[in-house]
Parts: sequence; C-alpha cells; structure tokens
Amino acid sequence: MLAFVRQHGIVLRDARDENSGSAESLSEVFLPNPSLDDPPSLDLAPIQLELTAKNLNDFEQGGCHAATFLGPAAVTVDTGKTQNEDFALAGTIEGASGPVTFGIVADGVTLKTFWPARASRIAAFAAYETLSELVSKGWVPGNSDENGIDAFISDLCSRLQVRFSEDLCELTHSNNYPDKWKSEIFLQHKDNLEFWYNTTLLLTILGKNGGWFIFCGDGGAVRILVRNGQRIDVKTVLETTDTLELSSAVSVSVTPRNFARRFIKPPTDGCSLHMVMSSDGVDRSLKNRNTVYTALDLSSGKSVHSALQTIAQWPEADKDNMSLVHVCFPPGAAWPLPDKAAVAEPLAGLVMVDTDAVPTDVQFENEPQKLKSAPAAQGGPVLSLRKAKRLGQVDDGSAGDSAHAGADEGNRDVSAEPRADPNLRLVMAGFFATGVLAGIILCFTAIWLGSHR
Repeated sequence: MLAFVRQHGIVLRDARDENSGSAESLSEVFLPNPSLDDPPSLDLAPIQLELTAKNLNDFEQGGCHAATFLGPAAVTVDTGKTQNEDFALAGTIEGASGPVTFGIVADGVTLKTFWPARASRIAAFAAYETLSELVSKGWVPGNSDENGIDAFISDLCSRLQVRFSEDLCELTHSNNYPDKWKSEIFLQHKDNLEFWYNTTLLLTILGKNGGWFIFCGDGGAVRILVRNGQRIDVKTVLETTDTLELSSAVSVSVTPRNFARRFIKPPTDGCSLHMVMSSDGVDRSLKNRNTVYTALDLSSGKSVHSALQTIAQWPEADKDNMSLVHVCFPPGAAWPLPDKAAVAEPLAGLVMVDTDAVPTDVQFENEPQKLKSAPAAQGGPVLSLRKAKRLGQVDDGSAGDSAHAGADEGNRDVSAEPRADPNLRLVMAGFFATGVLAGIILCFTAIWLGSHR
C-alpha cells in the first residue's frame, strides 16, 4: 500500500489502484482519524508500506484508540508548521496464541531533520509491522527472555533501518526536497544520514501474560488498573521533563540501545489493564493545566479525538503537535468514567498522580544511550533542547542525560527498592536543626554564667 502524508495523519491507497490511474478505483483509508477532515500536505511523495486489507482490520479494534492532531492554532502561527509531525496507531492483533493489543505514538523531531513528518509515520508502521509478524507466529508479551522482547526490539530496529533507507532511496531517486529547507542547504548536508529522519517512538504491547512499554525519546505514559468500572490504581510510567531535553531518538542508525523497556504485570482477577500514551505536546499541556489523564474521556476513537481538540483550545495548551492513545487488556475493556475531581480549576486542591514514585508493577530493563551529536547545518548537534524542536529554533546545547530519571541499568527490579518519605526527611531535618540550635544556646549560657561568678 501507499501512504500519503496529510495535514494531521495519513491516507492509505492500494498501490495497484494508484498505478491504474483511475480515480474511481481508489479506495482511501484515513488513519488514525477516519472521521477528521484531513487535507493534503505539501509532502506529496508516497510512503511504501507492506500492508494488506487484513492488516487494516487490526486498527481501532478491541477498545484501543488513537488520534493525532496538528494542535493549537498557535502552532502554525508561531512555529510555521503546516503539517502534523506526530503520528499514532492503536488496535488489536488476533494471534495464534490469543489477542495482543497495541498502541504507538511517534513524534518527529523538527530540529535539523529533513523529514520529521515522514519519520514519525514510517517509524509507527515499522513498529506495527514488526509486532504483527511476531504475533501471527504465536508470540505474546511476557516477562522473560524466551518470550522474545529482546528479539522483538532487535527486529524492530532492523525494520526501522530498512524502512528509512527505502524511503531515502525513493526520495533521492525522485529528486524530492524537503519544503522547509533551502535547496542549497539540503544539497550541502544530504549525505549526512542523521539529518533525514529523527523521531521519538513509544510502544505499548499488552497480552494475557502482561505487557511491555518500550520507548525511545519523550512523551507521557500512565498505567491504570480498573475493577468494576472504578480505577483502583494509577501509576505514571513516563512523563516529560522540566529540562525540555531529548536524549535519544529513532533514526537511520537506530539500535536496541536507543530503547528502554519496562515490563507491566498482567491484571489480577476481575481487573482490566489500561495504558494511556501521548506525545509531549499533550503531556505538557496536562501539566500546564494541573490535570491528569484520568480526567479525559477515552472510551472511543471519537472521544479520544475530541479530547485532543479540547486540549488544543486550553489557554495552557502547549504549542506543539498532539497525539493520544488508549490501549486496554482484555480487548474491549471499558474505559472508566472521567475523574470529575481532576478537571477542577488549576491549583484547586487536585490530587495528582505521584510521578516521583516508581510504579510497583513496572520493571526497568535498560536505559537508552545518549543521542550522539553530529555536525549540523547551523553549527550545533543534531538534536538539542526539546524547546527548540517545538519552536523550530536552533540551540547549541547538548543532549540530555537520560530519557527518564528513574531508569536503571541492568535487569533488576527496582520497584522493590524502598524509597524514603520526603516529608519524613523534612521532619527529621527540622528536629536536627532545633537540637543544634538548642546546643549552641546552652553552650553560650554556660560560658556567660561562668564569666559572672
């Protein structure tokens, strides 16, 4: 199939219909927003995808939904973006060993990248293709090496490299130039492969034996357990940082070391498991407004898209593209009613998710390596501050340290490690300071009394 970049998402066409030249024979499928008016973008070159009509039945199935959106009007006014550089997919794959649900969010990097919108779309479909192939052979996610998570990430990286390289060859052969780059600058740096594609990639995979959250770059992710229509536990798995730094990205040279992964335990009897993922534009907007994911209605594809449009209209909305995904297991598990208390006015006594605590059911597997810097057109590293990505500005700062401050190297379960209560530490520090002050006062009193005898 051929995928064409649209202002918000993509439109799929059968390559045979496209080659026939008959407009009447073209059957178009819009993803991930089938009901959204999605006009063409300036990027008219098709992306080659290995999809069949059967694959299309996987998307937006099993209560798993995705939406992506250009974002607030200020995105175009302030940054000059005319197309969405985010992309997202979600659905259910019926495999030989049972259903596997999935969600994918990719956020193309504006800074020093020729094709950020193409990068996010290619990466998302490469992730889906890799997963679909394994699930069709009977693979299901689980917390052991024999269940293939290492092999999955290795296959994913290989497919990403192939898909990026194929697209690069097609664009080069057809003499396509990125519209936001001056032709002389593009020609000067087109041999540097690190300039062609850079994107974040977040992937959730859920099955009967648990699931995995795999990510490269930033964004937001929350795990929610539901019983009898009520949320019984909410844990933040990934959040955007205050430093606005992006430490790693998916590119032509991506390797498994670029990805971090976390195992998510299967739900207990009577519970359903839900994962919400978003690009940093959504996650930062929620933080700006002091609200949480559980305040959103994510019960259907239409409601997920409506949530994005609502967020884009907030005064606190981040000036960035926006993507939002809801994944659940078992398939079809109902999203609980939105938390009305969480949509109160900012700073009105909200009970926020404890983003400082390590989730009790999340196992850290590894930490992504730092993104390597390379010579750039304007004299800086390939990627720098995320703020520069969002505003389209060049910054000479270096890449950040880690995609997540809690990430830990090795294969140990850090969720079992005790963590001191910060409030207790404050109290103890207060007692200590009071004791020291009292000792000083007693010492001076004794000296004064001794001198007046």
